[in-house]
Amino acid sequence: MSSRIFIRCIHRKNSTYALALPGQGIIRNGFLTPYKKFEDHYRQHLEAVDEALGEKFTTNLYNESPDFSKTWLLRTSNAQPAILLTTYIILDIIKREFYVDLVSNAKFLLGHSLGEYTSLLLSGIIDLPTAVKVVRKRGQLMEDLVANGPKYGMSALMFKPPSFDSVVEQAQKAGILANINSRQQVVISGEVDVLQNFVTSVNSTSKVILRSIPLPVTIAFHNEILKQIVPDLRSEIYSHKVREQMVPIVSNLTGEATYDHDTTISRTLEANYRPVQWVKSLEFLIANGITTVVNVGPGDVLQGLNGKFKVENIGLDTPESFSVLKEKKFI
Repeated sequence: MSSRIFIRCIHRKNSTYALALPGQGIIRNGFLTPYKKFEDHYRQHLEAVDEALGEKFTTNLYNESPDFSKTWLLRTSNAQPAILLTTYIILDIIKREFYVDLVSNAKFLLGHSLGEYTSLLLSGIIDLPTAVKVVRKRGQLMEDLVANGPKYGMSALMFKPPSFDSVVEQAQKAGILANINSRQQVVISGEVDVLQNFVTSVNSTSKVILRSIPLPVTIAFHNEILKQIVPDLRSEIYSHKVREQMVPIVSNLTGEATYDHDTTISRTLEANYRPVQWVKSLEFLIANGITTVVNVGPGDVLQGLNGKFKVENIGLDTPESFSVLKEKKFI
């Protein structure tokens, strides 16, 4: 019998799904523990990452201690490669176990913040060792930048859709708008005191902001202060081999697709200090024939965000969730 593996293929031009990839802010014990039974499929990736980072990094992804995850994952330089690698491994398990290449058959990729670097990897622009080095460097640059300064943070603001334009405009004017996630939620970033004062100011005459939820990060993502990390981050990317882009990526910066690697990298870098245009991104997908968004990676944040849009919303976060692949006829 032939040992050749056949991968189920859907012609991308006719594809009606996009892959969405998560950002930071996920605190979970043992990222890879649920996938341990599939380790034969991905052991080589663990070895490649440990070699690239020069440490036994991947053993931390099996640590199930709550105290450990709450401290280790709060470090951006740990969280970013951990989330990127876990997302990559989930997709590789699906490819090897079920013979479904969700990446190659997707019409578009889009990643939320950190997830855009996962998109660079999945689209073939950079390989796995390069990707983990880049996001580790990104995290270290961010940590160094805020180490001796004021206390930074991020908060998700919830409000009713009629307040969307007003909240976005005020947050932009204040220089703290970070993510435009839906018409009911934006994220602000900057000095913690500034964020708290902003909410108080907006609600001074009426309660426009219904809830303000601090996020588990200590970096002001997508804030102007991060502009200064871009030259070093660009140097890090281009110090490695950069390849042609194989799958279109919807940019956080513009909410539109990019098709060549240099444009994609340029926009990804600029997005470090500009707001994530998630609303525009999802509206772009819908306008371009996407009916299903498949959210792949640890956590359910994207599942919640994308549920606000008129698309079928599928989550692939645990081995149990893989059954949806058969239900939705990916298998």
